[in-house]
Amino acid sequence: MRFIDNLLFKFGFINKSSIKKYILPTVKQIPETYQSEKTYAQLVTAYKSWVYTCIDKISKSIAMMPVKLVVYRNSTGQKINAGYQIKSELAQIPKELQAGWLTKQNITKIELEDHPYLDLIKRPNSIMTRFMLWYETMTRLELGGLCGWYLVRDGLRVPREIWPLPLTQYAELQPKVTPDLQIEYWLYRDGDVQTKFDPDDIVIFKYPNPKSPFDWFSPLMAQMYPYDIDFYLQQQQANYYKNGVMPSMIAETDQDLGKEQVDEILEQISADYGTPTKSGKVMLLHSGLKKSEGLTPKDALLDKVTKYAREKLITSYDLSEGKLGLVSDVNRANMEALDKSYTEDCLMPKTMLLEETIEAFMLPVYDQGLLLDFVLPENTDKEFNLKEADMELKNFAINVNEYRNKKGMEPVAWGDVPWGSFNNMHLSWGSNTAKEKPEKEPNEDKSMDILTKNMKPISEWSAKEKRQAWMRKNAFRNRWFHLFESNIKAFFAAQKERILNSYDAYTSDKVKGLDLTYQTKAMKPNDIGFSKKAEEEALKEFFYNFYLKMTETGANEVLQGFGMTASFSIDKTAEKYLTDRLMMFSKEVTGTTFDDIKKVLTAGYDEGLPYLDIRTELRKTFNVYEQYRAQLITRTESNSAMNKAEKLAIKQQGIDPYLLKHWLTSGAETTRETHHEAEKRYEKGIPIDEDFIVGDDTMDMPGNGSLAEENVNCLCTVVYSRSDKKL
Repeated sequence: MRFIDNLLFKFGFINKSSIKKYILPTVKQIPETYQSEKTYAQLVTAYKSWVYTCIDKISKSIAMMPVKLVVYRNSTGQKINAGYQIKSELAQIPKELQAGWLTKQNITKIELEDHPYLDLIKRPNSIMTRFMLWYETMTRLELGGLCGWYLVRDGLRVPREIWPLPLTQYAELQPKVTPDLQIEYWLYRDGDVQTKFDPDDIVIFKYPNPKSPFDWFSPLMAQMYPYDIDFYLQQQQANYYKNGVMPSMIAETDQDLGKEQVDEILEQISADYGTPTKSGKVMLLHSGLKKSEGLTPKDALLDKVTKYAREKLITSYDLSEGKLGLVSDVNRANMEALDKSYTEDCLMPKTMLLEETIEAFMLPVYDQGLLLDFVLPENTDKEFNLKEADMELKNFAINVNEYRNKKGMEPVAWGDVPWGSFNNMHLSWGSNTAKEKPEKEPNEDKSMDILTKNMKPISEWSAKEKRQAWMRKNAFRNRWFHLFESNIKAFFAAQKERILNSYDAYTSDKVKGLDLTYQTKAMKPNDIGFSKKAEEEALKEFFYNFYLKMTETGANEVLQGFGMTASFSIDKTAEKYLTDRLMMFSKEVTGTTFDDIKKVLTAGYDEGLPYLDIRTELRKTFNVYEQYRAQLITRTESNSAMNKAEKLAIKQQGIDPYLLKHWLTSGAETTRETHHEAEKRYEKGIPIDEDFIVGDDTMDMPGNGSLAEENVNCLCTVVYSRSDKKL
C-alpha cells in the first residue's frame, strides 16, 4: 500500500471494511470540477534543469526566512482586529520609515513569541520541519500553481498537523463547485484511493488562472513551450555527442561506391574522427571525394535558441541571470540592485500570497487580529541613508526628535530644536527660545533646570501639544506595559499548572477507572490546593523585583525630562509604597482568582458535572486570564505604578514646591467623561501633594484611587508646570 493509502487510513478517512462508501465519482462525472491543462505528474517530470534551478532558488529563499506572528494595538492597548488594513498601508511605506509611521498613528506592533500556531509550524507533521514545510509548499506552488494544506484538527477543531497536498506525483486535488459558486468539498485522488475533504480542512495557495477562479496556473505551465525547446535541445546535444562523429568537414563524391568501399571509408572516418578527442582534425580526401561543409552548432543557432529558452524560463519566475550566477561581471552595485529586485519583485508578492491566505483561512481559528509576517531580507542602501540623515540634520531640515521618530525611537527632551554645525552648538542657545546661554553647567543645582524651562500651564496648550505630550510618555511606558503583560501571563500559566496538577491529584482516587462520567462531590478552592495566602505571597515574590525596577525607571524618566542628572533611589518612602502596593495588588488579583475558581467548583457541583468537565472549565478560566485579564491588569497596574513613581522622584529631589501638576488624558474616544472633566478642571494645575477629585474618587495620581470605575484600565497621566514659588 502506498504512502498516501497509509496516510488516509492513519487519519481515519477510509478503512478496510468500509472503503467503498468513501469512493467518490471520478472527475469526469463532476462537470463543475476544473482541471489544469498539464497534469501534475507531467509538471513534476519537468522538475529538472533550469526549472529546478529557479524553483529551488525561490523555495530555499522563502524557507530560510524567519516568520513572525504579530498583532497591532491602539493607544489604549486594545488589539486591532482589522490589523490587515494597517499591514496593507505599511506595505506602501519604505521599511525604514514604518516604525515612525506606527508611532505617529499611536499604534504598537507586538510580536507573539509563544503561540500554538508557531509550535505547529515548527513541527507541522511527523516527517517535516518548518524549513521542509515551506520548501515543499513553494515547490508545489511554483510547479503546478497549487498547493493545499490539509489541516488535521483535534476535537476542538484546532489544527494539530499540516500536510501539503498533492502528496505524490500522481495525486490530484480538485474542487467540487456548487451552482452558486461555493466549494462543496475538495476531491483528492491518488490512484485507486479517493476521498473528499471539507473546505475548512484545506487551506489553498494558488496562482490564478483567468479561465476560472477555481483553476490555477503556474509559471512553468505558462512557459511549457520554451521548456520543451530547452528539453529537446538538451536531448539533441546529448545525442549529438553520444552518437555523432565530428570532423571539421564532410566529403561527397559523384562516383558509385560499393559496399566494401563505403565500409572502408566509414571505418577510416570512425577510426580517425570518431571520438570527441579526435574531432576537428583535417580529413584527407581520396577516391574522388570532395569537401562539403557540415552542419555546425552556429548554423543551427543552438546557442541563441538555448539562451532564448533559458531566459524565458528564468524571467517567468521573476528571476534574473545575474541572480542565478550566470553573469560574470556582477559588481557590488548591480548585485545590490539585483538583490533588491529579487526581494521586491519575486519574494515579496509570493510571501504576501502566503501571509494573506493563512491570515484569512487559518489564523482566525485561534483568535481575531493575528497576522503573519515573513521577515524579508534588508536591501536598503545604508550608506546613502546615513548621508541623507547627516545632510538633513546639518541643514536643519529635521531635528533630532523628527529623525528619531522616523526610526521608531522615543523622543528626547533636547531633541525638538535643530543642532547647528558650529561646534555642534544647540540652536536654542542665543536664540529666541531661550534668554541666554547658561552661565554654569546644567543641573549643578538640582532645581535650577526646572526654572529655566518654559513650562506653561496646560490651559495654554493646543490639542496637538497635549496629544504629543501624552504620546511621548506613552511611548516610554509601552515597553514596560509589554514586559508587565508577559510577566502576569507567565504567572497565570504557572498558576494554572499548579492548580490543575493539584486538582488531578485530589480527584485521582475519585474517578473510577475509565468511567469519565463519575460525578463530583462539593469542593472548595483549598481542596484542590488553592491557598489564598500562599498564592498572594507567590504573586508578591514573583513581581517584587519587577516593581522595583519599573519604579526606578519611571522615576528617573521624569527627572531626565526635567533635565536633571540626579538619580532616583529606593528610600524608606519608596519602599513603603512598594510594599503597600504589592500587598494590595496581590490581594486583589488573588481574591478575584479565588472567587472565579470557587464559582467553577460550585457550578460543577450544582450541575452534577463529571470531574473531567470541571477540570476543563478550570482550564478555560485560566486561558481567559492569559488572553484578556492579563492585559486589563497590565494597563491598570503599570500605569498606576509609573504615575506614582513620578511623584516619588519629585518629592525625593525636593522640587515639589516649584511645580504644579495637571491631569492629562489620552484624548481617545474611550476615555471616561469624568477623566475629561478632570483634565479641564485642573488646567491651571494643583500642588504636587494635593489630590485630584475624579468622579466620586480622590487620588494623588491617575490610577491611584480606590474606585474601580475610575481606575481600572486608566491610561491618563500627569504633566507639570512651574509654580510661582521662587528658589
